[in-house]
Amino acid sequence: MHDKSAAVAGRVVTVQALKVDGNKMTLQFFKQIARTDCLRKDDTLDETLQPWGRVVYKIPGEGDEWLLAQRGGQLVRCSLPPEDWVARSEGRVVDTEHFIARHSSSSVEAMLAADKAALATAVKKEAAYRPLRALPQLFLA
Repeated sequence: MHDKSAAVAGRVVTVQALKVDGNKMTLQFFKQIARTDCLRKDDTLDETLQPWGRVVYKIPGEGDEWLLAQRGGQLVRCSLPPEDWVARSEGRVVDTEHFIARHSSSSVEAMLAADKAALATAVKKEAAYRPLRALPQLFLA
């Protein structure tokens, strides 16, 4: 018979709760923060934003994940796209290519060109969003 021992290592967890004037930020307050775009027109990160962190909170019709940032002296929030949005764009291109293989049509080929352009844009934007996804998650009251 062999004696076996087990040990559980302790882990430190830090929860970063948002506070405004010493009070925890509520969901209602968060929804009132001005919205802005994270990216400039050239699909690069807006460098005037000073990121604080990410907030995962679904606001119907607006988004599920947010960047909370500061621009000048004002708090702003930016909607972050779902992590699988590039894969979805790739899927649309593949679906359209399969459709063209069965049914040749100039309108479908135009649709494929549009899907490929959308995919290229998604890939470029995702490169800008990637560092934002690594920011700490912040929690609301």
